[in-house]
Order: sequence, then C-alpha cells, then structure tokens
Amino acid sequence: MPPRQREPEGGSHHHGQTPVTVVIDHSDHPAFTAAALDAHAPAAGRITVHPTPAVGTAAALAQDVLHALGKTVIGTREQHGTWADSLHPPWNAACAWTSAHGIDHLIVTRAHQLTTRRLHQLLGLRRRNGIRLTLLWHTRPTSVLATALDGTAYRLTEDLPTALTQPQQPRHTPARHGTAGRPHDQPLPGRHQTAWISPPRPSRGQVVPRPPRVQCPGAEQPCSAITPATAAEPDDHDQTTGHLTARLHTLAHPLHAAAPAAATLTGAGLERLALIRGTDIDTAATHLKTHDSPAHRRCRLHPLPTWARPLLNAAARYHHLDGRPPDAALLPLVTARNGIHLATCTKLLRLRLPTPTSTHTEP
Repeated sequence: MPPRQREPEGGSHHHGQTPVTVVIDHSDHPAFTAAALDAHAPAAGRITVHPTPAVGTAAALAQDVLHALGKTVIGTREQHGTWADSLHPPWNAACAWTSAHGIDHLIVTRAHQLTTRRLHQLLGLRRRNGIRLTLLWHTRPTSVLATALDGTAYRLTEDLPTALTQPQQPRHTPARHGTAGRPHDQPLPGRHQTAWISPPRPSRGQVVPRPPRVQCPGAEQPCSAITPATAAEPDDHDQTTGHLTARLHTLAHPLHAAAPAAATLTGAGLERLALIRGTDIDTAATHLKTHDSPAHRRCRLHPLPTWARPLLNAAARYHHLDGRPPDAALLPLVTARNGIHLATCTKLLRLRLPTPTSTHTEP
C-alpha cells in the first residue's frame, strides 16, 4: 500500500512537525511486533512502548511510557499520594523525561487496541515535545483510527523497516528541553542488593551575594559571572557516581529524582532544598542555585556535572508543565511532611545523603 498523506484540519498540527506514521499490519504478524521491540534504543533517542493490555486506568499508558524510559513508580499511596494513578502528573512526568533524555521518536505497538482517548494522549505527547510518533496498527484501518487522527497529519504505510528507522526531520527544541544524558537500564536495588552508596563530595559552588533591596534572581542571570575554574568543574566518572546516576534515573517522578540529586551535589539539607525555586535551574540545566535562608544573603551557584543535568532538566520541565510560577518552590512534593518522600526515595535507592552543610559557616 503506498503511503497516504492527510492534511491537517484546524490548528491542532504544529507547522513543520513530522506526520504521524501508521504501520498497517493486516494479519497481525508477530514479526511486526518483534521488529518494533527490537527498535527500542533510548541511547539513539528512540523508545518502543508496548501498552499493558486490559488496563483501563487514566494513567496506564503514561506509566507504560515511563516504563519504556526505564522509570519505576515507587512507594505507597500514603507515601507518594496518588500522582501515578491520576491523569496529568504521570503524563507531565512522561513528557518531562522524554524531553530531558532527548527522545525524538516514540513507537507504539498494539495501537489498534487503544481507545480514542489513549490515542489523543499520545498525540498530546507528540505535540508538546515535537517528537515523531509511529503507531503499529495490527488490523485494517478502522473508524477509531480516523476519529483519533482527525485534524492531524498522518500517513499509512506497510513498510515497517523504513517507518521504524527513517531519520527525523529537523525540529526546534526549546532550551529547557536539553538532551544531555539518556535513560539508564539499571533496575532499582532489590532486597538482595544491600550495598549502599555514599555520594561524592558536594560542590561548594560560588557565592552570589544579593545586593540590598534587590530580589534574588534565578540561576540564569549570574551565570555570566561564574569564573572559568568554577564553570569547568570536572564531572566525576568513577564507579560510585555511575551507580548513583543509574539508580536516580530509575525514579519515575522527576522531582523525586531531582531532590536527592540536588542534595548529593550541593550538600543542602531539607530546609535549603525547600528554598530552591523553578528559576534556580538555568535553561541549559548546567547550574543550580541554592539559598542560605529566605533572606537570600549568601546564595550559591553550583555547576552541574553532565550526569545530573537530565535529572534537573526534567524537574524544571515538570515544574513548567505543572503550571507552577517560575519563582515558586521546585520541590514542595519532596520536602513536605518533614521530607518523608525524600527519605523514602533515598532508602529505596540505598543512597546516603551527605551531612547538610550551612552556607553561613562556609567562606
């Protein structure tokens, strides 16, 4: 069957975005699904989502996307609320991680079993992140497909290899959508894995004094004043850092992953973590600003090593998608209730946070 192009109706299609590709598999041949699963390559910016069958919860497909990214939803409802089972937070998390890891191609198998609502959710992720979307439709085209793609540019094809690997057209990626880092394929530590990780020495950063009667700016403004020595602080590539990075990347909620990363890198305790704002991560996710107190007398700017940038990038992206003001607290979900979420995450990861430092006593 030759590819077919359908022009968009209305304003739902973003100019220049690649049309949705629908691979028609009339006979539901196992080779199609196997090829799609083999195409899963997060390091190359491509993931394959295999939807969980017969699950009708609002967040089921979002959780499948997070799973494809190597993320695990952890904790009980009492510890983490119901974010993973509601609608918007899991999709915001999926959108944030997809962006932070530089994923630009999403392949979905068994798409013919998805409802119109689920297909619209995938189209929403495609629209917000500007990614390619390939749907494997293991039957003849149906009215559900036509309804779901109404107003969206798409093409039908039976050429599976080309649909899975054809290069992405150039697209604009906002600065917040940095692509440093890819998902890590290390599972969460199990009960049989008893080794705890002690993080590397925290960065002291550079003091950024606040002039009198001037509101404390975010991380973006002072970056030009960072000395070359501080900006070029080397990344730590030892084995401990590798294990730490891989474990942090398994957490599904971007804020749950960002909080222990920030504490590890800066030595900030719970009170200082609670003062970090959305604006305290610069747009390239290369620096993080911490605060000594609400008075902002001796705030510090910390350069972020490469391994930490996707974690803080995803947190900043989630903060934006959640509709919070840029200068609002970044980590309220993690620092609330005396930091029970942070304690739960670090215990699960078997991560020892550094002893909190105070900027009042540091030079």
